[in-house]
Amino acid sequence: MKHILSLLSIFFICITFSTAQTDGQGSVAPRQYLSPLEVKLEQEESEVQYYKKWLGELKAAYQAKDMGKVASYESAVLMSLRNEINQLELKIDSEAAQTERRKSAYSGQLTPVSSPDEAPARDPLAEAVTPDEIRLETMKYTLAAFDRHAFDPGTPEVAARDFAKLDKIQVIMEEALAELKAIFKK
Repeated sequence: MKHILSLLSIFFICITFSTAQTDGQGSVAPRQYLSPLEVKLEQEESEVQYYKKWLGELKAAYQAKDMGKVASYESAVLMSLRNEINQLELKIDSEAAQTERRKSAYSGQLTPVSSPDEAPARDPLAEAVTPDEIRLETMKYTLAAFDRHAFDPGTPEVAARDFAKLDKIQVIMEEALAELKAIFKK
């Protein structure tokens, strides 16, 4: 019995000592969680950086006339463009659905938060009005231009025009990122 009590007391003394040691050195700072806007900002920054990287690699491979890498990097650039288009479509649909909800809420009836699936049907032939719709339209036209596309090392003037289209997409993505950063600073 004495052995058990002495072992327990030694055990508690050791635990108390180790706890006092960690508290004396300072505790670990609590983890700071990011807001949804911060997460969105980080995601957009990384997407712009990836697009820039793949576009730079594509240009370098074209200059080196390494057509295997050109095809690979062009695929990566277009995949990045498709991802951006999908996100922009979701954003536009979500904003349209929220607008419809606000209109019905204005009538005095309570409505739950909407999902992008509830967005009103948009006329595909209607002109783009908002900056996001204009970006989306430009991105879709560019993606369509690169469908079944191949860079030809024998026609540098055509390649220069194609690279200009891809550079324009980079500028569009950077403008959207700048707008998001401006919202974040408010």
